[in-house]
Amino acid sequence: MNLTAASPTATHAGTVRRPGAASSPRSRLVGGAFIAAPLLLLGGSVAFAAGSEAAGGVLQFYAFAGFALVVFTMTATLSSTFPRAAAALTVVGVLGMAAGVGFAVDNLHGALLDDAYLVDDGGIAGVLVANVPGLMGPLAFVGIGVALVRAGIGPRFSGAALVIAGLLFPVSRIGDISLLAIVDDTIFVLALAPWGWEILRGLAIAER
Repeated sequence: MNLTAASPTATHAGTVRRPGAASSPRSRLVGGAFIAAPLLLLGGSVAFAAGSEAAGGVLQFYAFAGFALVVFTMTATLSSTFPRAAAALTVVGVLGMAAGVGFAVDNLHGALLDDAYLVDDGGIAGVLVANVPGLMGPLAFVGIGVALVRAGIGPRFSGAALVIAGLLFPVSRIGDISLLAIVDDTIFVLALAPWGWEILRGLAIAER
């Protein structure tokens, strides 16, 4: 199973080289998203910790937009090995990323307009569009990480790191623990950046 769809020309160390993959605009976009999304999330957490809620909200908005590409790519990679799980994780992940974008807008709204936060005062609507789907994003990454480990796909540590990052995410955010959020986002960077680098180099990660 591979990340890209061209025919392989050489294999080594668990990877398959795809001719032209690095020159594909879509490949560059996806590879960049694997690196930029967790870095933007980390930057947002640093901004929140420094008291700049508006800057944190902006960075978080673009981070979760990038994570949507990550979720689609990773579940597509898993689709032939775990087809039902990949479909379920796609739905759960997309809802979770949409909630992340919503939380970013909510943070901006509260910070710039000095108004109530939907997640705190939105009643049942806030629960349905923020609280519940907000837990789906980390759940999706836990599920993707477990599937990667079971299938032996990608860098050996990435799957386990995604599981840890997914579990720490709600703890750090719900508990409003800034340092833990920064640690959690750093784990996301370590888990996803190697995938992005392989895609940008034109290497598709294959099963071992």
